[in-house]
Amino acid sequence: MQILKRDKTTEEFDIQKVKKVVITTGLNEEQAEKVINHLNQWIEGQHTDIIDSIALRKKVQSELKIHNENAANLYEWYEENKYKKTF
Repeated sequence: MQILKRDKTTEEFDIQKVKKVVITTGLNEEQAEKVINHLNQWIEGQHTDIIDSIALRKKVQSELKIHNENAANLYEWYEENKYKKTF
């Protein structure tokens, strides 16, 4: 499975990266596993070898909202600000 990034390059999908991010937002291990399981099901349902990173982020966001609204808000803030430079 490949991820189509914003810059139009692709990279191999690593579900462990997603798990690390959702745990960092505040989910516990059990909640993170549920999110990962739902993401895997969603990805399989796409019937493609390439997933757009924006679509993946939206799905992660919606899954986080189900389990922890604060985690979802933190994830949204991070996604909006991770490429902004601060001086």
